[in-house]
Amino acid sequence: MFVKSLVFKLIFYIASVQSVPEDLFLTTTQCGVRGAHDNGFRIINGTLASQGEFPWIISLQVKDGDQYSHICGGAILSQLWIVTAAHCIRNVNQTSLSITAGDHYLQRFEGREQTRKVIKIFTKNFDITTFSNDIALLKLNAPFDFKKGNAMPICLPKNFQEFQGNALVAGWGRSNAAQRTTQLLHFIELPLIGKYACDYNYIRKGFSRLLNNCQICAGLPEGGKDACQGDSGGPLICQENEKYVLCGIVSWGIGCARAEYPGLYTKVSCFVEWIRNTILLDE
Repeated sequence: MFVKSLVFKLIFYIASVQSVPEDLFLTTTQCGVRGAHDNGFRIINGTLASQGEFPWIISLQVKDGDQYSHICGGAILSQLWIVTAAHCIRNVNQTSLSITAGDHYLQRFEGREQTRKVIKIFTKNFDITTFSNDIALLKLNAPFDFKKGNAMPICLPKNFQEFQGNALVAGWGRSNAAQRTTQLLHFIELPLIGKYACDYNYIRKGFSRLLNNCQICAGLPEGGKDACQGDSGGPLICQENEKYVLCGIVSWGIGCARAEYPGLYTKVSCFVEWIRNTILLDE
């Protein structure tokens, strides 16, 4: 009897995993819809984002005494789930984490923010030496209210989908390697770089490590624009028609905005099945 029950549960599990709907995260709203934006005001190597322009971005914060400090970015997948970089939550106590959506100016409460706690963390064999599998899922203690419009999900890519052209990365990271993190959300547009071209850039500089197939590069050959400390875990987004898709997660790089050292990102399309299955099995 026990064996039959076990077999039945296994069959049910396999069937459930294989039949995960493509719109798993689009329960009550659309994904990847960018808010209104005015690109006129530039700050150093990026553009100041308009309030609500990137409604999927969150500030991952850690408790520091009586206050919370921004450490990384992340992206909303659904009302209860956030995706970020695994290195952001490495050696961090889960109970000290806080997630804020709808934020624009970190130092000022503007009434649009929604703050939640983290109750579960999932990673996938993250390797700190190579930054392979630099991805983490965070489950929240309460759902975001999408009806307010200041928090909305980003679209997931298709399994192993490839992207070309330009992408956007947004965050509260440093404007350059020497400065503190900015308090205002800003973004930059960067060209995606193929694996072999990216490997070549690093190898000729004496860097021995090659990208794996689940890492991607983005950056300008001359440098000057890049994600930096504080942007880690944030979304690299690619436009598909009128929507934006999560093509990468800010992972690592050599310095910030240095010529011929493009930034490296986790390739999200490699992890779509893991994301969907992890969420499905936790429901």
